[in-house]
Amino acid sequence: MSSSSIVRALTAAALCLIASFASAAPADDALAAFNRGDYATALKIAFVLRDDDNPVALRLLGQMYWQGKGVQVEPRTAIGYLLNAANAGDAPAKALLQDPVIAAFQAPAEQRAALLTPLAEKGDRVAQWMLGEHYRYPLYEVEPALRWYRASAAQGFGLAATALGGIYSSGFGGAMKIDQVEGLRWYRQAVDLGDGAAMSAFATFHQDRKSTRLNSSHGYISYA
Repeated sequence: MSSSSIVRALTAAALCLIASFASAAPADDALAAFNRGDYATALKIAFVLRDDDNPVALRLLGQMYWQGKGVQVEPRTAIGYLLNAANAGDAPAKALLQDPVIAAFQAPAEQRAALLTPLAEKGDRVAQWMLGEHYRYPLYEVEPALRWYRASAAQGFGLAATALGGIYSSGFGGAMKIDQVEGLRWYRQAVDLGDGAAMSAFATFHQDRKSTRLNSSHGYISYA
């Protein structure tokens, strides 16, 4: 090999090494921020690295969305990030996916209730919410859905309170009587718990209420 070829090869190797360090450094910064509890910084860095499919960033996003660190708890979003991190070869993400609740959520629909019920009965609020989701869709079973949503909401899980607000406000697709008062009560609880979806639903409810004031000449319905 000529001296010029050797130089080119060494240059290429050096550039690859520099690129590797450049990629690893921000991920290390995100991990360090996460470990010291600076979730805002960890999120900021991880979101930038996410588009490059950085496995550490994807795993951190999964952990933060699962644990509600710096963001609202979003189990589906969390699992999606963890799966992407695991597919990118991140060993810690693969380990996190073995969590019984996460594993149950990924199980086939016909197995989900059997896996989630023991966890929900032990008081896991995410498992309780997931059971509510399972009975709501695709089974459309009102009573078990309400029971598990209530159990989860009683432990301060905002997504469960939002689900209850939606069920009472819509009548569960005709399976039960619409109860706007009860729906609003649950939306308010979810808003107090910081659930973003509930905030939007709450605002929409009040906007609809303003546009449907009682008008005897037109027969409008009032929720006042």
